[in-house]
This record gives sequence, C-alpha cells and structure tokens, in this order.
Amino acid sequence: AVVSTQSTGVVSLNSILNAVPVLEKTNTTLASYVVTDKKLILTPYDSMQPLDMTSFNEQGSVSVWGKGGRKKLTCANYCNIVKVCSPDLFVCMADIVPATVNRKRADKSCYRTLNWVNQTITFLSDNAAVSQMLAPIPGSGHKQLMMKSAHILANRSVFGYVIERASLPVDGWQETVKDVISILPPDKPVFFFGALNELEVVQAYSSGAHFLDTSFVLHYSNAGQALALDPTSPRALTDSCSGPEQAVPRSWTKSSEFGPSLRDNVVPNNEEAGVPHKNPKKSRDRGQTNIFSFSHYMPREGITLDLKSSSFSQQFSPIAAHCACFTCTRHTRAYVNHLLVTHELLAPTLLMLHNLAHARALVCEAEKRITQGSLEEMVEQFHSAFHSTSN
Repeated sequence: AVVSTQSTGVVSLNSILNAVPVLEKTNTTLASYVVTDKKLILTPYDSMQPLDMTSFNEQGSVSVWGKGGRKKLTCANYCNIVKVCSPDLFVCMADIVPATVNRKRADKSCYRTLNWVNQTITFLSDNAAVSQMLAPIPGSGHKQLMMKSAHILANRSVFGYVIERASLPVDGWQETVKDVISILPPDKPVFFFGALNELEVVQAYSSGAHFLDTSFVLHYSNAGQALALDPTSPRALTDSCSGPEQAVPRSWTKSSEFGPSLRDNVVPNNEEAGVPHKNPKKSRDRGQTNIFSFSHYMPREGITLDLKSSSFSQQFSPIAAHCACFTCTRHTRAYVNHLLVTHELLAPTLLMLHNLAHARALVCEAEKRITQGSLEEMVEQFHSAFHSTSN
C-alpha cells in the first residue's frame, strides 16, 4: 500500500480502511502502523483503481473500494479517519470524474468537492489537521470550471492543492493546468497525482507543478515493462540510470519537511502505490472511460523493454548495463523474464526497483534542466521520442 524511498509516501485510504478501527482503539498513528519514519500523505483516491468506480459517488459521500467491497464515506467519516491516522498531509474528499462527462456532471463534481472542502475546514476547525489539508481542484478537465474552482480555493486556509491527472483529458491538458496554477497562491505547493509516463512527468513540471507521484512506475512494473528511455537524451534506449544509493541534495526551503520540490532546487522522489480491487459489476455513468487503461503500458519501441518477451530469455545482462539499482546489480534480463513467464510475485518487485531508479534519473535530469532554464527543451525532446515510436 505504501512505497517510499526518500521523504514522502502516499497512502490510499482503501488500503488501510479496515485497519482504522484498530488504529483508533490502540491510539496508533498511520506512520506507526506502516512502520515508517517517512512523511505520509493520506488520500481517499487510489490511482490504481479504474476511474469508473467513482461513478458510485453520491451527493453526500464517496465510494471507497477496499478488500471488503464498496464502502460509503461521508465527509464527517473521513475527518474522523484523518484525526485517527494523523497523517502529515491529507487530500480532501473529492468527486473525481473523467473529462468525458458532460458539463452538468462536471458542475455537480465541482459543487460536491468545494462543499466537502468547506465541510472539512469546519469539522477540523479545532484540530491542527486542518492546516495539513490538500484541496483538490475539481472541474473534470473543463478549463472554465477548473479556473473558477481555483479562484474559490485560493482563499481557503489549506496547505496546498492537488490536481488529479485522471480528471483531465487524454491530450491537451498542459495549458489548462498552467492557467489553473497561475491563479493559486505562489507560496503554496501544487501536487500533480497520476502522471501516465515520463513525458507527462516533465510536462507537469513545465506546467508549474511542484510535486509528483510515481504511480506510473507501478503501472509499468505490473505490466512487465522496464523503463528504458535515456532521460539525458531521450532518443534511444538507455544503458545507464542512477541508482537509489546515489547521494541526493537535501537543502531546500518552503515545505521541505514534506518532501523535496524541484522548485526548491532539489530532487523529489514521492511514490504512490495501491492494490487492485474487484471492479463494480456495473457503472451508473455511461460512457466513462479510464485513461489508466492497460494500453498505456503496452510495450513501446524505444521507450520500454517488454521483459515478458521470449527474446530476453537468453540475455544474461542487466536490464541497463551501468544501472546501480538492486535489480541490475544482482539479476539479469533472462531471470526477470523467467519470473514474469512463471508469474512469480518477485517479478514486479524487481521491475519496480529498476523503474524507480530510472524515474529518479528522470527527475534528476528535470531538476538540472529547471536550474539551467532548459526544461522546455526537455519537454520537446520527450514529446518527439514518444511520438516517433510505435506501440
């Protein structure tokens, strides 16, 4: 449920919902429960779940899908959970719907989310947790709605803001995000959750986001894909990537205790992970599409290595020749291929370690480009690499 290698981990509510009564009874915090000294962000939304599950949200509640099935969660319920878990930051309840919904449904999503933000501030007014809230920006990809919501939330007493990739269009979302962020207070961080790939990571930074998760790493790992695009020159498969053991600068300014931000000239390394759950039998919102479909994580020539392919069964070299990650220094492509073919649980774990190291190299390069003022050039390079390859 939690993947964190540096400063901050993102915990989806569905992964710990059944444990909340135990935490309350034993007076145990979320950090103690997962046995970590990392900063934790609690979110009611799980990027690993199909987006059509949110179609079961109602006027006064959201639906959380855990191991026990669907559970309705009201704002009061969620605030009590926040008090029990005592996370370092938490994302307010939101009615997240895809950009494919009509304007009427998008309006309803905004009304619900803004209402829940106000209710949360009221419920936690006598609790220190109210200053640790991240307010989601609703609007379902409709630029006018998102900008209107941003103007309203800019006046709320919150720690920062969240933009969910799942609620944005598949293409052409960068300008909308940039305009929305320009409305928000510059002294408050903006989190961008759910980037689909490396291209969207650099696009999000270019649009003004301060913090990103790496849920796309988990998606790729579960699909048997090893990230292989060279962040410094995204035109060919990389033969090296930075390992997690590499020293990382830790000096920074605002919000430093909650994880590094590229805008503070350091390297962020936040991870978000969840567990897959059974899909509801029927969605009540017809026509909804999930941008997190498996097709986004199919093999892409020059972008990823499909280690499920039989062509790797006799390759006894590391995934990347000079990679310092645990997987590349101890195992071979052939071994990972064998684990994938035999459906061993170790396979996605080893791929996760490699892909996280690769994502780290990507963020290191993005930090360097921001310092040099050449981030837009990096965006263009990745855009060319992704659109010049075939699925």
